[in-house]
Amino acid sequence: MQGTKRCAYCNFVNPANQLYCSKCKRYLAEQSPDKKKITVWGLRASGKSIANPLDSDTPIQSDESYVICPQCGQTQEVINGGMPLSCDVCGYNYQFGIDKIVSGRDLNNPVPKDDENIKVQTPNPGEETPSMSSLKTKETEMRLIIRDMPGQSPEKVSPFGDVIGSKGTVLKNLDISCTIKIFRAPTGWYINVLDGEAMVNGDILNNQIERRLDNGSSILVDNHTIFVEIV
Repeated sequence: MQGTKRCAYCNFVNPANQLYCSKCKRYLAEQSPDKKKITVWGLRASGKSIANPLDSDTPIQSDESYVICPQCGQTQEVINGGMPLSCDVCGYNYQFGIDKIVSGRDLNNPVPKDDENIKVQTPNPGEETPSMSSLKTKETEMRLIIRDMPGQSPEKVSPFGDVIGSKGTVLKNLDISCTIKIFRAPTGWYINVLDGEAMVNGDILNNQIERRLDNGSSILVDNHTIFVEIV
């Protein structure tokens, strides 16, 4: 009997060879997400020193910089100002300019709640902040069409992200040797080749480097041509 993997987030049972959950599209991590989620935005309001919620033995160094995954709360070090490409626990793709980099000094010494010099303006329910308004774009949809498989119906990509191929969550009848993730961000749709080789519009993609996709983009992987349709 073939083994299975149970998603720690939505409890869905997946085949043993699945890398991403077929239901919620999240990475099938072995660690449980049942940890207290800590976001950058709640650090100053908490009034507590923050240690890595998934690894209590890892101390926070005051002279280093960190980014906190908004999805699972994992704290990761930022080396030479370069933000990690993705969370090493849940697979969340960090986005420069959206996910905030903080110093270890701020994590270990948050501003006290009663500091009268610090004024925090809380937006009213439903009110957009200026940063939210500037990032708001038209919510588009993406479909993938395999050009060399005429009988294959176009498949829609989840805005939260899908992984292409038999071990992924979309175009599962496509047996390819690499792992390709496509997701929607506030600035558009992006492709990220996690491992293996692929090309977009004739350009070879570097692993772990995100590239924006446009309507009509063409993805070449293992002699298969995938047409991108964005509406």
